[in-house]
Amino acid sequence: AFHGQPQWCPSPDAEKKFACCAHGMAVFPHWHRLLTVQGENSLKAHGLSFGLPYWDWTLPITSLPAVVTEAEYTDPETQAVKPNPLYQGSVDGHTTTRSVRDSLFEQPAFGKMTRLA
Repeated sequence: AFHGQPQWCPSPDAEKKFACCAHGMAVFPHWHRLLTVQGENSLKAHGLSFGLPYWDWTLPITSLPAVVTEAEYTDPETQAVKPNPLYQGSVDGHTTTRSVRDSLFEQPAFGKMTRLA
């Protein structure tokens, strides 16, 4: 599944279906790490000579980085303004969007947990 598509859960022939997306599920950290490693290994098999950058989720944040919140970017080689594929995408004719919850940015006191925990 890619960010909620296709809607095949609980099964492709179910009368009422929903997205089979690992985001927001308890298995997400393990699933995402495996996906990242497999993607990086595949790229390395085709000549990638460096590691993929990652988002250090252990550091406090107050907003998402611009690389995922801006609809367009300027290509550094051509100076052309292009749609940002990290902002939104199209899967099976559906446009993906970001709907970030404010609770993502909570800064609890030391020893306390956010509502996400």
